[in-house]
Amino acid sequence: IETVIITGNTSMLYFLTQKDPRCLSRAPFEADELFGWWTTGEALDLSCRKADVYLPRCMSAFVGADITTAILGSGLTETDGVSATHSGKSRMMVDVGTNGEIVLFHKERLICCATAAGPAFEGAGLSSGMRGVAGAIDHVSWENGSWKVHVIGDREASTAEGICGSGVIDGVAGLLESGLLEDTGYLEEDVCFAGNVGLTAADIREVQLAKGAIRAGMETLLAEETMDAAGLEGLYVAGGFGSYMSAKSAERIGLFPKIDLSRIKICGNAALAGAVKILHNRRMEKEATALAERAKTINLGTNAKFQKFYMEYMMFEE
Repeated sequence: IETVIITGNTSMLYFLTQKDPRCLSRAPFEADELFGWWTTGEALDLSCRKADVYLPRCMSAFVGADITTAILGSGLTETDGVSATHSGKSRMMVDVGTNGEIVLFHKERLICCATAAGPAFEGAGLSSGMRGVAGAIDHVSWENGSWKVHVIGDREASTAEGICGSGVIDGVAGLLESGLLEDTGYLEEDVCFAGNVGLTAADIREVQLAKGAIRAGMETLLAEETMDAAGLEGLYVAGGFGSYMSAKSAERIGLFPKIDLSRIKICGNAALAGAVKILHNRRMEKEATALAERAKTINLGTNAKFQKFYMEYMMFEE
């Protein structure tokens, strides 16, 4: 192996290169290293010791190189080979996870933010939550007065061991449709989708906190550009979790701003796709660095708009 591209969030690149990460854990939460340079496999103690290793540029302490390469991989700033800057297109990308990163590309500006959503959408911290592996309920729907579920591995519903993130979003959407869950988030009693696997009132609260944070981050970026979701040509959903999530269910629980479902583009592992682009074309290295350097990070911790949106969007929309 001669060349390696390693992308990841800022913290992971700190750990990889054995840099002191304490600057990321205390005010003013600013990274003293944003990478965007070459090293060797030997310097990182990798098995491919003679390889040249590139670490793409991060945008800020909490918007890392994985988002930089995700922009490349998703084609967020490109329209049929023409720069979106000159096409007048506006696009947003969101990576739904424990740390939800959001990017808005609008005219000449590229702004981004990170929200501490918590692990609910990754199946952690919930009563029946688990990763998206065999035995997990990954899809749920309310049909004709009963629950219809799909279990990863095509197992029987009765053998379900837990529920993963995509199933959680489906489940909450189904509870809203069934009328068992109120738009305030009130759930009178725990609900089982199959066997002993389901959602509790406490689980619903965790989902509300997570979806409220991500939705508020998206709305804050739109407000920064004095626009609404109707002005978006596309909403790009990146990350492994986004590959399995139902856009319809996400819209039903209010995770995303109001936008036509046809404008939602599921990108899968866009960060990896962007790393591949850099590996195949060294000119992409400069483009990635330029994107990261021009991006402006919005600090949500001190943003009054975010606080307002967060309280508003913890509720489920009617």
